Amino acid sequence: MGKEYLTNHKKFTIDFRFYAVLTFIFLAITIFAVFGQFTSLSQASWVKIGMGIPVMISCFVAMILLLYDHYFFVFFILIFNLFFLFHDIIIIYDNEAVMRSLEIATENTPGLYRYVVDIFSDAFKFGTSAIWAFIGLLSSFIFLIVAWIYKILTDNKLATQKTTADEAL
Repeated sequence: MGKEYLTNHKKFTIDFRFYAVLTFIFLAITIFAVFGQFTSLSQASWVKIGMGIPVMISCFVAMILLLYDHYFFVFFILIFNLFFLFHDIIIIYDNEAVMRSLEIATENTPGLYRYVVDIFSDAFKFGTSAIWAFIGLLSSFIFLIVAWIYKILTDNKLATQKTTADEAL
C-alpha cells in the first residue's frame, strides 16, 4: 500500500538533469551556428573566419563533460567561447574598417569605426549565425548555472540524509 501510494502521488519536480539537457541542446545549436554566415559584413562562416573550429570542438567537449556532471569545466569552456564570439566580431569589423580606410580619408564619412552597440546590433541580426551562436552560448551558460546550483543542492541534501542515517545507527 505504501509503495503504491508513493508511485501514484509523486510530485513533479524539475531535476538538475533537465537543465543539463537544455544546456546540451543549446550547445548543439551553437555547433550548428558555426557553419552559417557569421555576420552581415562577412560572407564566410565562423569556421572559415577563424575561431569557429575551436569553438565547435570545445562545445563537443562541453557536451561530453555534461554527461559526467563536470559543470566547472563546462563553465569555463562557455566563458571562453563567449569571449571568442565577441572577439571575432570586433576583429571582423575592425579589419573591414582598416581595409576601407574611411576614417582616414574624411571626417564626414561615418565609416565602420562606430559605437560598440552599433557593431553588435549589426552583427547580431537574425539572418546571421552570430546571433544563433550568442543565443546558444548565453542560454547554455544560464542553464548550466541553474543545473550546477541544483546539483550542489541535491548533493548536499543527499549528504545530509546519509549523515543523519549514519548517526541514527
